[in-house]
Amino acid sequence: MFRKMIKADLPQLVSIEQSSQGAPWSEETFKTCLEMACEGWVVEHENRIAGYIILGLQPDECHILNLCVAREFQR
Repeated sequence: MFRKMIKADLPQLVSIEQSSQGAPWSEETFKTCLEMACEGWVVEHENRIAGYIILGLQPDECHILNLCVAREFQR
């Protein structure tokens, strides 16, 4: 399932981020993005987040700020 990111997702996002990224974002960075005008989307599989994308949207532009797939879902 593909759905919009919510604050309750933060613990899973931070866990995925720290196990998959070389320079992981902090929980505070995720919170800041959710509070600002960033768009965040997650992909769930069996009630677990398998991956996510965070976008910075502006008129006529879209910037991928963060994109990550949990290790167990990478192929």
